[in-house]
Amino acid sequence: MDWTKSGGIKYLYITVLYLKKCFDWGEFMRKKEKITRGMTLGEIIKEYPETVEVMLKRGLHCVGCHIAAWETLEQGAKAHGMSDKDIESMLKEMNGVVKNIKEESKK
Repeated sequence: MDWTKSGGIKYLYITVLYLKKCFDWGEFMRKKEKITRGMTLGEIIKEYPETVEVMLKRGLHCVGCHIAAWETLEQGAKAHGMSDKDIESMLKEMNGVVKNIKEESKK
């Protein structure tokens, strides 16, 4: 079936517009998601900019690096000599920062 001739693209577009109107997808996804070691640095920086300070403080200066777009947090941390224990500690702090910001925004 050719979607362009059957009106399928128009239907899909209208559905997407409706869903965007009904839901704040960004906030919905952030409520379910925690920062993990498998997320790319670029994704973390984009979705959780408040965590940049934590990464910089711990010597992970990947914020402005072009590799951040596809390198995971774990890969970047390991490349900078961080141990698994260091990574877990940083993840805990980063997720704590995000949680505190969310709680403050609800007040």
